[in-house]
Amino acid sequence: MKKYLLPVGIMVLTLGWMLVIFGFSAQSGTESSGLSAVLSKPLTRLVMRFVDDSSSEAEVYLQVDLVVRKVAHFTEYAILGGLLTLLFRCIRVRKLYLPVLIGALYAVTDEWHQSFSPGRVSAGMDVLIDTCGVLVGTLLCTAILHIWRKKHVHDQ
Repeated sequence: MKKYLLPVGIMVLTLGWMLVIFGFSAQSGTESSGLSAVLSKPLTRLVMRFVDDSSSEAEVYLQVDLVVRKVAHFTEYAILGGLLTLLFRCIRVRKLYLPVLIGALYAVTDEWHQSFSPGRVSAGMDVLIDTCGVLVGTLLCTAILHIWRKKHVHDQ
């Protein structure tokens, strides 16, 4: 029974994270903008200290907000890639392409889902950013597991 607890727990975490991503995509354009503004507004004030006077705060805000949104896409999918990698490792499947493939397919369906939210659009570039996030999360998780395994094998 105990040997099933870890895979089931990681599966629940992975599905839970997929629901979090789904929830973000279900937000209206107004809700999504409000959420990203939490970071974008203070970052814009910081960036304004370093840009020339010819740039308006509104122009800088649009650029900062775009970066914040894309980094958020990348990060949420990097976490998904790590969770998928852990899940596959728990069930002894070591094919690195599987978490990346599943994460990329989820990114496609997530962007499609997002297109039904008011004030939101579906963007192919976001699928690419999401897939890169999954790939980085998968590789990072694999590297951490490799280092951890080497350390624990060496200690024994």
